[in-house]
Amino acid sequence: MSNNPNYRPNDAITVSELNNSVRKVVENNIGDIWVEGEVSKLTIHSSGHWYFALKDEKAVVACAMFKRDTLSVDFNLTDGQKILVLARASLYEVAGRYQLIISKMEEFGKGDLQKKFELLKSKLHEEGLFDPVHKKKLPFLPKKVGIVTSPTGAAIKDIIDVLSRRYPGINILLAPTIVQGENAAKSIVNAIKYMNSRLDLDLLIVGRGGGSLEDLWPFNEEIVAREIFASKLPIISAVGHEIDFTISDFVADIRASTPSVAAELAVPEKSQVMNKISSIDDLMKKVMFIYFNEKRLALKELASHPIFYEPKHIALLFKERISNAKNKIVNILNEEKSSTREKLNEIKFRKSQAIERKIRETHQHIIEYERTFIDGIEKVLLSNKNRLLNAKNQLKVLSPHSIINRGYSISTDENGKVILSVDDVKENQSLRTVFKDGEVTSIIKSKKK
Repeated sequence: MSNNPNYRPNDAITVSELNNSVRKVVENNIGDIWVEGEVSKLTIHSSGHWYFALKDEKAVVACAMFKRDTLSVDFNLTDGQKILVLARASLYEVAGRYQLIISKMEEFGKGDLQKKFELLKSKLHEEGLFDPVHKKKLPFLPKKVGIVTSPTGAAIKDIIDVLSRRYPGINILLAPTIVQGENAAKSIVNAIKYMNSRLDLDLLIVGRGGGSLEDLWPFNEEIVAREIFASKLPIISAVGHEIDFTISDFVADIRASTPSVAAELAVPEKSQVMNKISSIDDLMKKVMFIYFNEKRLALKELASHPIFYEPKHIALLFKERISNAKNKIVNILNEEKSSTREKLNEIKFRKSQAIERKIRETHQHIIEYERTFIDGIEKVLLSNKNRLLNAKNQLKVLSPHSIINRGYSISTDENGKVILSVDDVKENQSLRTVFKDGEVTSIIKSKKK
């Protein structure tokens, strides 16, 4: 080798050429490979690219994941997290730094957990634990809602905030439990058992906030799924975010995408409830008005019958007819007697006995006819009297005064028109309201539907 500082062998290469050659050797000989390790020094660039180091207890390697590939990652990457990556070994020529170019990324152990998830899901589905026939209907307005979750997580705060906003004053009972880690599943089961042992709950919300597959795994445990299925109380599953699905979601009576949505499903808006009650009240008033109006018209028609406004007159007419009939009978009898006497004078003694017998028989028949006729008239009068008493009792029961005596009131305007709706009154209008023990006069200051 020459001591000339300007000497350059014919086969010398530049650093750029060297790094380029090394890059090609690395890429051509290693290719794509799965690598596991722990994330370190994570940097998310403004461009959307991720830069970090992947390490184990003995070594470290630089990594890069470009924006187009990061979009497929379904979890939040953090320092210290153990991951599994599909990467291409390469060399960053500018710095001469060996690195991995990552195309796919998974949480370490997710593949095994996902397989375990699918196996349990298939098993419980075949047993019928997901069948809609077993789903319990949520109560329209629960008096008391039970919550099974961590007392310190974001989920409990979101649930309480939504419940209190939608229905102020709703009773809430928290069964604090562990929602992550080795003992979480057993803790959740015990909390559900306790809630079902109480007699003052109408509904349960079971869940937690978002997290990784490992964080949410207690809600994928078989013992939790079977306890939810065995629950006598309806259960809303509220685990993780909208994209998260757990075994508990499939077994529960209804799945909520988030804890906040679970609270919305648990109780209606108080204003909506009040509006519904108001609508039902208005409908009942209309139905009652129609019913009483029909009865009023029927009573009016019934009351127009002569038997109600002139009962004594009708009785007198019947009595007069009886008297006339009696007088007619007596006249006939007298005429018959007179005629008989004349005939007796003509035929003398020969016919006297026969005629007297005939007279006695005729007289007896007349008396029997009179008795029968009078009895018939008395039965008619008694029947009409009973009908009159029944009609009187019906009028008394259906009378507005009787209705008022049962606790209702009737309001009328200045013209005596019955007020049926808030639309029938105006501000500063005078109203007369009748109660069972008196009446009041009021002035309308305001009205509200």
